[in-house]
Amino acid sequence: RVVHVPNNRFLLTPVMVENLTGEYSAHLVKVHLPPNADILKAEALVLAAAGRHCAPFYAEAEQHMTKLRNEQAIDTPTVAPRTRILLGEHGQATIFLRVVVPFRDKSRVEQDILHDFLEKVTPQIWPKQKAW
Repeated sequence: RVVHVPNNRFLLTPVMVENLTGEYSAHLVKVHLPPNADILKAEALVLAAAGRHCAPFYAEAEQHMTKLRNEQAIDTPTVAPRTRILLGEHGQATIFLRVVVPFRDKSRVEQDILHDFLEKVTPQIWPKQKAW
């Protein structure tokens, strides 16, 4: 198959190859925190939720990624969930969570992680915003 993409699209729009690694792929989840959130506690909750929902895939995903590294010389991501914190204006933070999940289940796993996180978050970690 051939895909034609105009050159200006590469300059104006991010381009991603979704399933380069086959059945399992790295998936990025962004969690934007409100001002005055406890960033490190929120990060710990996100990682715990990711661990719970991704643990069933660890062994099979690790085998899959090891096979890709050995057979195709692809630098594959580690299977364990990883986070990065980006600090924005006015102290607002975004947590970037990278998980390795089955390609076909990435949206479901993302929603499971976010629901788990939101069920466990407290007002001290995620302050309520004042109404208009």
